[in-house]
Amino acid sequence: MMDAPTPKVFISYRRDDTAYQTTAIHDKLAAQLGDEYVFMDVDTIPAGRDFRKVIANEVQRCDVLVAVIGEKWLSASNEAGERRLDLPTDYVRLEIEAALQRDISVIPVLVGKVALPSADEVPSSLSDLVYRHGAVVRPGRDFQRDVETLIGDIIRTTGSTKTGVASEEAVTDEASAEQTLWKGSYSAKGMLGGALLLGLTWIALIGFVT
Repeated sequence: MMDAPTPKVFISYRRDDTAYQTTAIHDKLAAQLGDEYVFMDVDTIPAGRDFRKVIANEVQRCDVLVAVIGEKWLSASNEAGERRLDLPTDYVRLEIEAALQRDISVIPVLVGKVALPSADEVPSSLSDLVYRHGAVVRPGRDFQRDVETLIGDIIRTTGSTKTGVASEEAVTDEASAEQTLWKGSYSAKGMLGGALLLGLTWIALIGFVT
């Protein structure tokens, strides 16, 4: 039986809401799955391209979308005072819409004590989001455990078994290097002991002759 491929994860978030927390989550996911399997930020869209199509194409490549939701995710507004989530051109809205339309796994990740929005608080095109089973990522000592739980959820929802490969190789390499270091240490000690013994033997011989 062949192993399922490593899942590709798209992280959706608002920079003015959870930039710091999302970066930390990204780093943990990338360390476990591999940096090439975790996508964050659609900020390199070439001039003249339809950013709606670019976002849809990026989401198309992924198996899971992680929607990071903080305190300002729902209420964030533009300079005109319009709620961003109500705008058809809102990046976050477009990302989640594309994932829901594909019916891939969409995992709402609630940062801190934020609650999942209700269906009447989001546009109708995002209403399915509130019915997706989510995860919670808390700060402090709970962060590591919560992110590990999130990774487990991603693995289970995609059926993948290929995770932690880089970490295991790193551990193996480190153990091998440590073993080599210890071998080298013993070898050096053996050589030093042999040289000392040889020196003492010559001293004894010289003393005997004289």
